[in-house]
Amino acid sequence: MVLKGSSAGPIIRLNARVTPIAAANSANDEIGGLIVGTSVHQGTAANSLVLSNIDDDGDIQMLVNDGGHSKEFLLADGDTAILHLGQGMASILLSKTISIAAGVVTGVTALTSATVDATTDFTIGSTVITDGVITDSSGLQLAAALDIDGDIDMGNYDINNVGASGNVWNDAQFIHKGSGNIVFQRQTATTNAEVRAFDLIHNSEGDVSDGCGPAFVFRQNDSNGGEEELGRISFVRAGADNAGDFRVSGGGSLGMKLTSAGALSVEVGSGTGTDGSTAGQHTEILIFDQYDDATELQRFAYSGEGVEHVVPEVTEEQRLANRERMVEMGILETVPEASSGYHMRIQPLTRLLAGGIYQNRHRMDSQYEELHKRLEAIGA
Repeated sequence: MVLKGSSAGPIIRLNARVTPIAAANSANDEIGGLIVGTSVHQGTAANSLVLSNIDDDGDIQMLVNDGGHSKEFLLADGDTAILHLGQGMASILLSKTISIAAGVVTGVTALTSATVDATTDFTIGSTVITDGVITDSSGLQLAAALDIDGDIDMGNYDINNVGASGNVWNDAQFIHKGSGNIVFQRQTATTNAEVRAFDLIHNSEGDVSDGCGPAFVFRQNDSNGGEEELGRISFVRAGADNAGDFRVSGGGSLGMKLTSAGALSVEVGSGTGTDGSTAGQHTEILIFDQYDDATELQRFAYSGEGVEHVVPEVTEEQRLANRERMVEMGILETVPEASSGYHMRIQPLTRLLAGGIYQNRHRMDSQYEELHKRLEAIGA
């Protein structure tokens, strides 16, 4: 059957049936010679026009003439029961609200150059998008990777559960929880200079004074349920806005400070131990009066590796004994992770040096007084 249109020729060529239906027809009801078999269709009102191809697995195809070339804009495939839109078209323009039933969008491998007018409302499954904004409480969930080629503007909202539950990114905190570590990496071609890889900035709303600055805080949370601060490292203002002191703190005490001029200072200590006789008490040694400090300093000098090349009479056994003596006094500390196996403890060493000086001065003064008495006794 051919339906004539304009003088240009036929516009529809059918092996099908176009039939006006006077009465309303219910969904999935058949009409002899027009709707056959176990049909699947919506209901129609009275005086409806129905286009039906009743040939088994037959298609219905619609085309237009574009510059002398026929181009398909719709194909209903009777064999596969798939509706194809826009096969021969440059694009498809949808200007009204689109509703897509939940679970019916499948097999999508690529969606490119898609633009949705922000004033148009539409629904994807149970997710409602109004004026370009997801408005229902469930939000939009993606069950696969999302490839974004451009910027993401969160509109001042948070990003929650990134990678794992509890990972929150917002203007107040950046939380990472998980079994993996965090990596910040900067790629440059620099091979012979310092490269800024990470900036830690404190933006103050006022004019900062000395002692103010950003800090890295280290905290430990264990199975006992308590989270405690282990320590912190920081740079704080010192004398000028572009000068700072590097500080290391732990246990609520500022343990070490390094100024921008290079002056290093460490905590003196608050212990009361004086003799180191109690196991572990050497960590609190304040003075070494019970030792011959000058002798101990010689032992310290003779405790290092390679001393036998400078002082041949010092045997390896003596050197190791000297080193153990320094450990006993708290001058050296056993540290298996260190390449030498030891750390030098600055405060006890400084006190030992001071002790050696004042002990020698005391002996010199005593000798002077004794000599003076003897000279006076003989009338000299």
